[in-house]
Amino acid sequence: MKQTILFLLFSISLPLFSQEISLQNDSLKIEIRNTYSVTKNILGNNKNLKVDGVTLKKVGIIIKIKNTFKSPLPMSAFSLIDTKNKLRYRADDFTQNSIVAPSMNTNPSTVTFHRSKGYFTKFRKEKLYTKNGSEIITRLDIPDLDPSEIDYFSQYKIENFTDLEFTMDYGSKNNPKKTITYLGSLTQKRAYGGLEFRIPELFLTSEYDLYYKDEKVGSVTF
Repeated sequence: MKQTILFLLFSISLPLFSQEISLQNDSLKIEIRNTYSVTKNILGNNKNLKVDGVTLKKVGIIIKIKNTFKSPLPMSAFSLIDTKNKLRYRADDFTQNSIVAPSMNTNPSTVTFHRSKGYFTKFRKEKLYTKNGSEIITRLDIPDLDPSEIDYFSQYKIENFTDLEFTMDYGSKNNPKKTITYLGSLTQKRAYGGLEFRIPELFLTSEYDLYYKDEKVGSVTF
């Protein structure tokens, strides 16, 4: 019997939507199926949840994508808009095919993440170095630096909104390796998973819109 290794990484709180919210055209459909906020990281690694003195909260939007374009879908073109505070955030991760969809009777505390398909491809924007000063070219635990991979987040700014980007630290306390990261492209025609963002904990209860490029997919709360 084929066995799938499942990793329970987070405890999450998961409110339910009462209706489908989606962006749709002839070649692309993006549905918002649910939202969640991470309440506890049982692996204990929270160093990327406090950046430059700002305490952050990890939140996610469960989306379903159907893409019939001939080209891959650039996931870095997604952004989360805080409509009250006029802020715009980039997506940190996409946990592809990883969320167990809850029913109306599901206890949110039992919802799990299945990491059986691995992590979505990401890229970094800065050069990183080892302790002895050598540039890190390729390392399994650090996204690659590849200028040929386009970061679409900066191409779809919204007038009168401020872009907020938080670094990821791939080093240690004594030897930090901080860089802005961005998502690669989705090559599959269909996908389902959690699009994750980090937002200031202070703004968790604000009002948000999910955008793909310059189009609104729908409004969400966490």
